[in-house]
Amino acid sequence: MEPMQRVEIVRMCKTDVWIEDDFFGGRHVVVQHEGCAPFTYASFNYDYRYTSNAETLSAATELAMQLGATTPVARKSRAPEALNKEEIKRQIEVLQDLLLKLNKQNGT
Repeated sequence: MEPMQRVEIVRMCKTDVWIEDDFFGGRHVVVQHEGCAPFTYASFNYDYRYTSNAETLSAATELAMQLGATTPVARKSRAPEALNKEEIKRQIEVLQDLLLKLNKQNGT
């Protein structure tokens, strides 16, 4: 059996942890190592039937703290995903078709 080799830590990467609030009331715990892209570690979605704003914030804050965030946990707004021109046109066409169908059903 070979003896265990020694390991030398060259550098510790800084890790940031924060909470992003989205337009629909969801909370997202985001982790980012220095030099890397942000990673959504967990999402707490909002639905008035099952959750409350206080519950989702509490759960997200607790998880962020477990992952290394410090108090107060940083919070940011999550921008809606940007759509390209073609995707917007496609969605408009789908909605126009739906509107035509509804008008035919209602006789208008």
